[in-house]
Amino acid sequence: MAKIKLTLPGLEIPVDGKQVTFVAPCDCSVADGIQIDGVDYDIVDSVGNTISFGRGVWRSGAVLSVILNVTNRKAYLQNQNAYTRAETLARATAELFGLGADAVPDDVFLKLAGKKSIENLVVEKITVSRNWVAPRAADQLFKVYAVGGGGGGGSGSSGGECGGGGGGGGYVTIEEFVIEEGTSVAVVCGAGGGPAAGGGKTSFGSYLSANGGAGGSNYSSKNGGNGGSGGAGGGGGCQCVTSTAYTPGKGAKGDTYGGGGGGAAGANGGSGGTYGGGGGGKTGGAGGTYGGSGGSNGAKGSNGTRAVFTMIDNLVVPNSLNSSGLGGEIGTAQNGTGGGGGYGGNGGSGSNTSGFGGGCGGGGGYGGNGGQALLGGGGGGNYGGNGGKASYGGGGGGGLFCDGGDGNSYNGGGGGGILAASGMSGGSGGVYIVYCKEANS
Repeated sequence: MAKIKLTLPGLEIPVDGKQVTFVAPCDCSVADGIQIDGVDYDIVDSVGNTISFGRGVWRSGAVLSVILNVTNRKAYLQNQNAYTRAETLARATAELFGLGADAVPDDVFLKLAGKKSIENLVVEKITVSRNWVAPRAADQLFKVYAVGGGGGGGSGSSGGECGGGGGGGGYVTIEEFVIEEGTSVAVVCGAGGGPAAGGGKTSFGSYLSANGGAGGSNYSSKNGGNGGSGGAGGGGGCQCVTSTAYTPGKGAKGDTYGGGGGGAAGANGGSGGTYGGGGGGKTGGAGGTYGGSGGSNGAKGSNGTRAVFTMIDNLVVPNSLNSSGLGGEIGTAQNGTGGGGGYGGNGGSGSNTSGFGGGCGGGGGYGGNGGQALLGGGGGGNYGGNGGKASYGGGGGGGLFCDGGDGNSYNGGGGGGILAASGMSGGSGGVYIVYCKEANS
């Protein structure tokens, strides 16, 4: 198939994360990609999957928007099923009304006439275990966001001047279900982990579950504690600052929506999940599909992807999602390395403290920023939750729309759940349930 040839305005050049908007000169049955400055880019959907172009993804005259991945020669289509001006229906609007990829504006009006409207959107937040009974809802469709409890931070030592690792943020699971009205669902909210302990598992009946983050490690014989893995990785704790003979704590890896934790001064950063950036470190952690790699040895973190969020994302907790996806800046301290940017979430910056080297920033996540470093490493960002800042102890990984705990002097911060971490203790897990109630119900 052919490629649509485009010319960027002025002196602009193609870079990772650049958004390009243009009018399609032909139907998708004729072209399956774009060409900029002689380089071909395959058009894929917003999460990188191959598009079936036989189903009218766009028509001639449609206004299309793509985000470039120059490295992989991919163009991520942000408005699949882009029709002509007379037929325009935003993808986010179709999703909000539970409509498929082939929906047209008349389908929305039919929904509004019988059942759905934005004014009828309901968000329930459950933070304490209980039975939930499905109410009457449009199409009985419920979108459930679950997060496990955050892991606890590890202990440090003021006498040894070394820090404990930050706890991992709770894992995040998101799915949609059709649930019959009156169905009782047992909701179990995972407990936040105590010092150095893992968080508990959250479950929404048998429909879905989300594990708790791992606890950060305690210091040992003047060696720094490693961060705990989880939905977002915890940052590493610093080693004894009186000698380079001891081992600094590593940053831990993040899961699907989370960034990796930053390493303490001289340690490696954790890798990010699909939407997460890697934590900075002696060797920075790898970023996921939409995340940039953490910086290595005093370098800035790589940029992630500028994010485009759905209407529901922003309605759960308004204004909680960052969209820039920038890599973390370097610090003034030796090897004060930045974390990689995530899907919207910025990487944490490296350390600006003088003395025994600099800790490294946490990787950004799905709208959540990575934590800033000190001597320890910053926690990774998660789904709308920021990673905790480091002290000597590492910062905790972020949770679901809430933040990981800051390193408290020599102790690592706890990881976030649905509630924010408190000191070394991880935040408890829970669920959000999003649905549209029927009009006049």
